[in-house]
Amino acid sequence: MSSLPEALLARITTPDRAAAVYGDLTELATTRGRFWFWIAYARTLISLGWRAPAALLVAIASVMIMWRVYPMWMQHAVRHLPAQWQVGMFYGQLAVVSGPFLNMIAFSLWFALPFAWMRFGRRDRLTQFACILFFSTLPVLSFRVWLVDASSIATIVVLLTALFSSRWRVPLVVLTLTSSTAIAAIIACFRLLAIEEHQAFKSFSPAKSIGWLTTAFALTIAAFVCSLLHGRLLQDRIERPTENGPLLNLT
Repeated sequence: MSSLPEALLARITTPDRAAAVYGDLTELATTRGRFWFWIAYARTLISLGWRAPAALLVAIASVMIMWRVYPMWMQHAVRHLPAQWQVGMFYGQLAVVSGPFLNMIAFSLWFALPFAWMRFGRRDRLTQFACILFFSTLPVLSFRVWLVDASSIATIVVLLTALFSSRWRVPLVVLTLTSSTAIAAIIACFRLLAIEEHQAFKSFSPAKSIGWLTTAFALTIAAFVCSLLHGRLLQDRIERPTENGPLLNLT
């Protein structure tokens, strides 16, 4: 059975790496003393674990920025669209049907992409797949029928390619479960707040500070799920000496 310090290391990295690091620290502590051990252990925790909280903060900030910028952009874009836009949208069946799904994917990626990029690095398969999907869904924000149609086709191609690809299938699963968790957690939290305030969920509007704290809590749950799934399903990509440095630096 592993000790508590080793188990804590295993929570922020792989069990094998945690065992190796903890073993090195324990062995060196026999000659350098227990005080050195705890100093080196704390430094190791920080060097291995800083990415997760930093990634969460960056991802939450990204979502908050999107929530503030998107309504203003939507008003600007709709105001400058041609008069025939609504008619074109009505007859643009692909855009009408796929628009809500593309928006949902795009909004989820405003959280998932910054978190994955900061947490796992730009060379990670999850980050790369989220980046591709982000750019395939981005044209939906243009409010142009032909761009929404092109975005729909591109997104379908990306999803089908990932589904039938052994390399990208697992990142698709991790990203899907992460996004689903984020959406479900936000909806559940706001439903609970609405019930507590004795208001209908559809018309419920909490105070800005409460809404942000609730969203941050829900996204923290999604971040935990993403890290857990990544460690279990994409563990082979966690060890990247070129991005995260050597296994342990005790000098």
